[in-house]
Amino acid sequence: MKTIVKLSLSVLLLLFVVNMNAQETANCKVLNEKISGEYTGACKKGLAHGKGKSVGTDTYEGRFKAGHPHGFGTYTFATGEKYTGSWKKGKKQGLGKLIAADGNLVKEGIWKADKFVKEKEFPKYAILMKQNVQSVSIYKQNDGTDKIEIILFRDGKKNTTGVKSLLIDATSGVQDIASSAVFYTGVNYPFEATISFTAPGRFSKTTQTSPGKAVFSQEAIGDIDCKINIRIMEKGHWIVKIKY
Repeated sequence: MKTIVKLSLSVLLLLFVVNMNAQETANCKVLNEKISGEYTGACKKGLAHGKGKSVGTDTYEGRFKAGHPHGFGTYTFATGEKYTGSWKKGKKQGLGKLIAADGNLVKEGIWKADKFVKEKEFPKYAILMKQNVQSVSIYKQNDGTDKIEIILFRDGKKNTTGVKSLLIDATSGVQDIASSAVFYTGVNYPFEATISFTAPGRFSKTTQTSPGKAVFSQEAIGDIDCKINIRIMEKGHWIVKIKY
């Protein structure tokens, strides 16, 4: 009997807490008129505060502070457009992007007090992967031409000596091979390429060929498989320099 009474009291207490939380959420205000309506989420002193979602004419889901969108969140307009990014006191502030109803990006960058002030600067190129090479550098020549030049370097100079199985898998362009470089013209951007080849190893072993005499020979210890993946975003004359 005592167990049943204790269990009943626990259930009643739980229902009371749930009911109080539901009432607090129901009475929780969102101060932005266009999203004020049905709110679910965290509340503090009668105002939306913390993580929540509010549905009115427009919809907002994300962080709130003192009744306003504040922090990171997504605002969906009645037109279908969406803004995802940072908020401050109910206004777009910081990094964010505006997406059209059809899903296309309208603009992305820095916002201040609901106004778009600066586009985000995207990198013009990227080295996505490099494996078993010393370094990869990419730079642009301002000569007005449009081509991509991939050059292999060793010991400070253009060098393909000992390179085997050179393969370049490119997303677009016409390939032209020179003595120590590969050119691509007619490229569609963004351009991406994976370059792979086998090169002689840099380490070598020394063998005394004449016992008792100072006569030695050197040979490389094995070959190494090299792989690089690059992306170039804009038109121009680009040099891709690979040191192996």
